[in-house]
Amino acid sequence: MAKIQITTLLHMQAPAYGETEPTFRLYPFDMSRHGCALIGERTVEVDVPEEFDPKPALINALREEQAEIRAEAQGKVNRIEERIQSLLCLENKAVG
Repeated sequence: MAKIQITTLLHMQAPAYGETEPTFRLYPFDMSRHGCALIGERTVEVDVPEEFDPKPALINALREEQAEIRAEAQGKVNRIEERIQSLLCLENKAVG
């Protein structure tokens, strides 16, 4: 098992509605402007299994992004097609 060290920022978030305890979170950037209190920089050591392969998760994330882009593009294509069909339905008459 490989050990890696990550330097990160530790924050505390006040208890949300109905909760009694604060939440502690690690972020790679300062979240003070987003409702968190910055406690300070910390170095965390993490065990990464030797057999860990990040490729499946990375490929899945890319496929999800690809599907979102494809859906967005298809929506734009559909709107353009509707405009084309609307123009084709218009009669050519002189205005006046």
